[in-house]
Amino acid sequence: MENSATQNTNIEAVRLPMLATLFGAYGVVIDKFKEFFILGSIYAVILAAVYIICGMEALCGNPLYREGHFCSDSLALFAVIHIVNFFVLCMFMRAWHQVIRTGNFKLTRDVFIPGRAELKIIGVSMFYVLAFMIALLAAYLLYVRVPNPNWKIELAYFTAVAWGLLVPLAALRFLCWYAFAAGNEKFPSLKIVWKKTSGNWFLIMSAMVLMSVIGLSLSMAISRNYLANDNFDRLYVVFVGEYLTQMVSLFMAACFISLCSLQKKFLFDERTENGKSGN
Repeated sequence: MENSATQNTNIEAVRLPMLATLFGAYGVVIDKFKEFFILGSIYAVILAAVYIICGMEALCGNPLYREGHFCSDSLALFAVIHIVNFFVLCMFMRAWHQVIRTGNFKLTRDVFIPGRAELKIIGVSMFYVLAFMIALLAAYLLYVRVPNPNWKIELAYFTAVAWGLLVPLAALRFLCWYAFAAGNEKFPSLKIVWKKTSGNWFLIMSAMVLMSVIGLSLSMAISRNYLANDNFDRLYVVFVGEYLTQMVSLFMAACFISLCSLQKKFLFDERTENGKSGN
């Protein structure tokens, strides 16, 4: 107990390298592009088939396509498909993390069999969902606010709302948890991660903003060329377009988990107990 307390008090902040944090994830994917293409194509084909069969393909956003093709308007099916899509992305992130951690890629049945790692990734995602819900609640409370003549109450109200709005931004410091989850490893505590990431918040946020811009740009590029296509009668055109749409999603998932893995690598010594696999 004494040693554990001493270790916690001796935790020091780790300065993340700027270029590696901002651009390293893309280098990882490019360096292992062959593995990404093979693994991503398998998952993209599965997702494309599911979306087309269920009438949820991206082309359903084109009114001309909807007139002559099956496109579902079911909200329940929409929710189910996107839950399935999210779970498949969790499986892909676990498989991709294994590729970049071991440096080897073997197409075995384990790639397609979910385990505890997927549940941990979902758990971390729920942590971020909760963080954004707190921010939304804070924004709603600010919107419905009724001015109070007591300045002390007003100050307390604005302070609480401001802290609520900052929760998602503060949560960005815990992105390395995704790497621990994907590797089915024991999570470091909130306190440890908070101390180690001290002084890195703006850099981590910048990396996420850059990734969001790249993802949005790729999605818009695919949409402009895919949704504008009027050659709807050929199934291979529809399938290839949906495949490319899913590949963009998987590419960003690979870049994201690579970013989280790099942060884990820089922040933690893999020889410590935090690097041991969970049971």
